[in-house]
Amino acid sequence: MQHALVMALFGHRPFHLLRGGEIVGCHFKEEFPDSIDGRWLILVDGSRVGREKPTVVDGPHVRWGSPRGRIGVIPPSK
Repeated sequence: MQHALVMALFGHRPFHLLRGGEIVGCHFKEEFPDSIDGRWLILVDGSRVGREKPTVVDGPHVRWGSPRGRIGVIPPSK
């Protein structure tokens, strides 16, 4: 299934929006220096996390759904 990936600003905080698809086996990696304090969000709109392969967010700067959101394996959608 196709989905749209949109990078934008949420307030003053950058985020990625995944819209209208199925997320299967994605690994969201980050490469930031330790001196970075920011948080980046991955927001899902009309998409679901599939069960076939795990989807993972490395963190600590990139988070699933909110600035203090989940990192590690993201549970499949119900």
